[in-house]
Amino acid sequence: MYDSIIVLARYLEPDGSLNRAGESRVEKGIRLLEEGVASVLIFSGGVNPQLHKGHKRTQARAMLEYALNLGLDKQRVLLEENSHHTIGNIYFTKREILEPRNWKRNIVVTSEFHLERADYLARKVLGDGYLTEFSAAQNGLSERELDAEAGSEREGLIFYKGRLGPICDGTDLEIEKFLCEYYPEYRNSIRSLSV
Repeated sequence: MYDSIIVLARYLEPDGSLNRAGESRVEKGIRLLEEGVASVLIFSGGVNPQLHKGHKRTQARAMLEYALNLGLDKQRVLLEENSHHTIGNIYFTKREILEPRNWKRNIVVTSEFHLERADYLARKVLGDGYLTEFSAAQNGLSERELDAEAGSEREGLIFYKGRLGPICDGTDLEIEKFLCEYYPEYRNSIRSLSV
């Protein structure tokens, strides 16, 4: 059994609702929870300032609301609402939820097209002290959308490997420096965790 099931966010639609890929991730997380894989779900995702202009609803809260509509008990859910990107999902989930509870065995739910990049970032951020498995949700995308996502994922993976490759896995200080340099919107959230 795992300590938690971490569901990574997918950007929201302009009206603040989940897109089909995001719904699929939530549905997969609930199925794993019902199968007894873990006793708690973590929905990870904040408000991305580039993608979510005009609304303040976090990706995690949108996932929670969708899950509640499917009948999930709110007591079985924790939210991480500071992240805007996959690396932020993993970093803030680690610092805010996993570390304080000493949860070292976790399963991450994301879309199949996102697995390789999510796995790389989880290894870099979490390090060897964590056992992290992945479970793929249905993509919910057309062939054309999948092709576009595949290209974006390749570019993202190349970017992260180029910047994070020299960093030892699980080194919080180096990950924080990277986040502050490339995603300055994280500075205040990281600072508050260090206090």
